Amino acid sequence: MQLPETDSAPPSPLLRTSLEPASTCGVGAPLDNVGSANDAGSVVHYSITNSGGNLAFNQVQTITQNSPGVPGSAETSDQFGAVLSGTSRGVLIGDQLEDVGSTKDAGSITLLASTDDDVALDQAFGWSQASPGVPGKAETRDHFGAAAGFFGEHLAVGVPDEDVGASSNAGMVQLFRWSSTTPLPTGEVKQYTPGVPGVVETGDRFGAAVAVGRNVGCFDGSIQVVAGVPGEDITVSGTARVDAGTVAIFTPPPYDPCAGSVDQGTVLANTPETGDRLGATLALGRHADDDDDASDRAFIGVPGEDGAAGTVQSTPIGSGANSTDIIIAGGFNASVGYSRGDVAGTSYGAVIASPAGE
Repeated sequence: MQLPETDSAPPSPLLRTSLEPASTCGVGAPLDNVGSANDAGSVVHYSITNSGGNLAFNQVQTITQNSPGVPGSAETSDQFGAVLSGTSRGVLIGDQLEDVGSTKDAGSITLLASTDDDVALDQAFGWSQASPGVPGKAETRDHFGAAAGFFGEHLAVGVPDEDVGASSNAGMVQLFRWSSTTPLPTGEVKQYTPGVPGVVETGDRFGAAVAVGRNVGCFDGSIQVVAGVPGEDITVSGTARVDAGTVAIFTPPPYDPCAGSVDQGTVLANTPETGDRLGATLALGRHADDDDDASDRAFIGVPGEDGAAGTVQSTPIGSGANSTDIIIAGGFNASVGYSRGDVAGTSYGAVIASPAGE
């Protein structure tokens, strides 16, 4: 199956991008109209050439849910391409507004991959909670695919508005792992899963953001999944800070005991405040030093910090001084914000980009 090449018009200005290692780039155009389906969405695939330091972007193909071989069909307001995660194997697309049968906004994901050395993506896989082997069931406004992370053989999909028992919008993360020929679902993760930090609570939105990396919270060479929980309430001096937010770090099965959580007031600088929404976004960053030459860190968006001025913080590298600091212009910073200072309503950190995983 060969996905089509196209010379269609450029994508709309509302974009999210994800770079892949093999000099290619996927650009989401979630408000692209596909035929009569307004805001159905598309993904534009580019190759990147470097000539003497001058980068050139060459359009390879535009992919929609009407492209041959791509699961589903282009429908009004699907916003296909709003969530992307790049990898050397291809690009993972979250489509949280996809209707599954008659179930509105249940959500789905699509993986576009290449079977050879040709730059074009020519293979497609799709899943929802109605797919065989995927736990749970497709439910209205679960938003399966609201977040997606891909690293090596491991895929993680956020389902932040999944109800868990009587706890509405508690959230979950669905894991997949690439087999010899195709990714397979390997289980769901909720905050009651042994080895996963936290407690299932209404409105936590566990999985609102996800990232997958190596040595993020453990330092034994293993893979970790990082899940944002922006709706987590944190108690400070006996008072609940509603939606202060936290980040949970855990390994894929069998769940290494090095899992833990990261939030302000414990691991990170600053004091948890109502509406901070720490963990609303995540991005992966590679870190190297003399002690550990293959560690990742997760950059954490806190868009509600200080009247929605927003900031970005980081999971620790090791346990020494400045382990959570971000280096900017040679200086150590406990958090990073807008270069012009805190401006209420800026929501700095509401979107963070990360390079593709290995």
